[in-house]
Amino acid sequence: MNTSSTALQALTDAVIYLTDYPFSCSEQLASRVLGIAALRDVLTAFDAAGLPAPEELAAAVQRDIALLQGMQNDDGGFPVWQRGYASDPFYSVHVAHALVRAQQKGFDVPADTQTRALDFMRTIDRHIPGWYSAKARHAIQAYALYVRSLMNDVDAAEASRLLNSRPLDDQSLEAVAWLWQVLSGNAAYQADIDAIRRHIDNQVVETAGAANFITSYDDDAYLLLHSNRRTDAVVLDALINDEPESDLIPKVVAGLLAHQVKGRWNNTQENVFVLLALDRYFNTFEAVTPDFVARLWLGDTYVAEHSFQGRTTEQAQTLVPMRYLTDSDQATQDLLLAKDGDGRLYYRLGLRYAPDDLDLDPLDRGFVVQRSYAAVDDP
Repeated sequence: MNTSSTALQALTDAVIYLTDYPFSCSEQLASRVLGIAALRDVLTAFDAAGLPAPEELAAAVQRDIALLQGMQNDDGGFPVWQRGYASDPFYSVHVAHALVRAQQKGFDVPADTQTRALDFMRTIDRHIPGWYSAKARHAIQAYALYVRSLMNDVDAAEASRLLNSRPLDDQSLEAVAWLWQVLSGNAAYQADIDAIRRHIDNQVVETAGAANFITSYDDDAYLLLHSNRRTDAVVLDALINDEPESDLIPKVVAGLLAHQVKGRWNNTQENVFVLLALDRYFNTFEAVTPDFVARLWLGDTYVAEHSFQGRTTEQAQTLVPMRYLTDSDQATQDLLLAKDGDGRLYYRLGLRYAPDDLDLDPLDRGFVVQRSYAAVDDP
């Protein structure tokens, strides 16, 4: 059995990846701003090692905000690389997202820059080229509505119209999740919210300890910098916002953390959206500083005790020999796990075993697979 006081493994490498990223297009600058701003609370709480000093990170964010301000076009949008080139619809919405998140975390963001970005998003349809697929266009529109809602410019009626403009199966999951956040908590659109909840539940792929979602955009996925991990993160953020009691939440978190390679995810988009979702997770479920003792009993036997004080990503492991389970005089024994104190306890129970007789009866759970063998010279 493993116990811990947080579902967040060390996230330092993901932030370092963003801070050290060598290129400076508008998406990469925005993602760096988003990532550092998103984890400001988490990194402070865990006193993460290996990162630049907080004042250096804050200065870097302000420097990137100034660079983005200088890239903004007259139409309020943002090009990929340099002011004066065509505003890219997805990049423009993403930069607006970074600006509003940075402001929410206490950074100084010019009001005029935000106002012009907001005006751009209000007319996002005009800025999406006609050759974009319907699915990509729909996703950009949904992202713009979501970012507008963060800027206190909520248009629930347009979100509902967009949601019902095509079957849910023809929409990307992240687009549905962005619209979900716009509609969540609005009783006038409860039917839409219920439909989204059912759809999300039907799209999840679960294992015993993790969960994830699959979506695609055909050949124009590059226009939105799409990936499956980003989809998982966007849906997770919406789940926490609308259904904080959902059993899927810790499993999606586990699935995302399991896809880290060298402490980070594949690209700036994946890193920033995962960090945003984990920031919401932290502030929703782990706001209380841990100060508790976890205890484990098996039957009448006191098995283990682990103390958690303060923020830490460490896990405690307890091993119970198989022979203790099989040699017991009792046919069954209750397993009891208790927490005494403040904070959130996470645990994992696992059983590793091998049968002592390999001649096993076939397992029948409703689906049957049979296989027979015959010698090639004696059919």
